Formats: sequence, structure tokens, C-alpha cells
Amino acid sequence: GKLIRRQAVSREKALAGCGIRLGAKTKITLKLGESAQVEGYDVRIIDDTDSPIAEISPAARPMPRLEGYQIQHPLGEGGMGTVWRGIQLSTNRPVAIKFLSERAFHSEKSQRRFKREVELSAKLEHPNIARIYDSGLRHGAYYYAMELVQGIPLDQYVKEHAADQQTLLKIMETICQAVQHAHERGVVHRDLKPSNIIVDSHGQPHVVDFGLAKSLLVDED
Repeated sequence: GKLIRRQAVSREKALAGCGIRLGAKTKITLKLGESAQVEGYDVRIIDDTDSPIAEISPAARPMPRLEGYQIQHPLGEGGMGTVWRGIQLSTNRPVAIKFLSERAFHSEKSQRRFKREVELSAKLEHPNIARIYDSGLRHGAYYYAMELVQGIPLDQYVKEHAADQQTLLKIMETICQAVQHAHERGVVHRDLKPSNIIVDSHGQPHVVDFGLAKSLLVDED
């Protein structure tokens, strides 16, 4: 019953699953809301923030409905909205669906940024940049469906795979090529960080989340 150790993690990592090391050899992976008994310890990942928006776990949020898609479960949440895993019924392919939050929906600036994210991302066709498949306004909510990249953030990948220098340089070269592709089309990401670079099971990095992207070709907010 005594709290031995408490450590804060980002909501993104909590939803994706955190690797937790106990002692020198034991390591488990848990997601938000899960718990486990390991070597006499009760290990949990809980939502314990004071933010009114975060009081409800994403897993407990009402499941959104979207014509043409089967929504499965939440993937993450940010300042602009929530991201859910789903299936596009017409193609039967898995997708990540981002919905503009209700609070942001009532902000004209947030609406412009959300639409800009869709427009700028749609310009980019590169194997290491997540692609936009569909977007629109349904039932009073803005959304877009994009390529679902299954993997882990770059920093987590580096820690877990103990990659050698040559492998890391190859990953960084691929990231730079993807970013260069965007720059050549007048798009600057403006929020490049390990959590926005997902590395798949083949060791290929993918740049995601162009929510703060800016076009160099027009004057924007």
C-alpha cells in the first residue's frame, strides 16, 4: 500500500504503451488504465492530472460515429483534437482519424489551422510522410483520415533497439529526405520532435502531425 515510485509520462506514451523496467531484468509494457502484479509490486498507469479536459480518460470518451468508417479505439489526444484508430469500409484499410475538438471547433483560428493541416499534408506524397486519405465536415465535426503508421516514437525506438551508429544515420537521412520533400513544396512542419516521427517494425521512420505546419507560399497565422 506504500507508493514506492511515481513518474509522469506523456498521454501519447501512456496510450501507446510504456515499457516499465523493474530491477535489472524484468520489463513489462502497460497502457493507460492497465495494471499488473510483478514481483510483489502493483504497477499501474493512471490519468491523474488536474486538467478538466483530461479528467476523463480517452478510453472512456464516447465513441464517435463517422459514415464510411468503423471507429475502433482512441490513439491520442492533443490541443486541437482527438485521434482514433478506425477502418475505412470502402477499402478495408486501417486509418488514423483526427477529429477537431468541440472546444477548438468554436474557434475560427483553430478551424483555419485544422483545414490548413489537411491542405498542406495533402500536397505531400512521400513514403515516409503519413498520407491523407479523406477529410470533411460530418455531423458538425471536422475530421480527416490519414495513413495509420504502426510503430513507436523515434526516441523510444532508439532506446529499445540499441541501434548502431550506421543504422541511426540511415534513419536520420530518411527523415531529412522526407522533410526536404515537404520544403520543396513550400511546407514547413514547425513541430518536428521524436514523438512526431514514428518508426515502424521495418525500421522506417514516418513524419506525422502537420498541425503546426506553415506554407511558405502564402501569409498565414
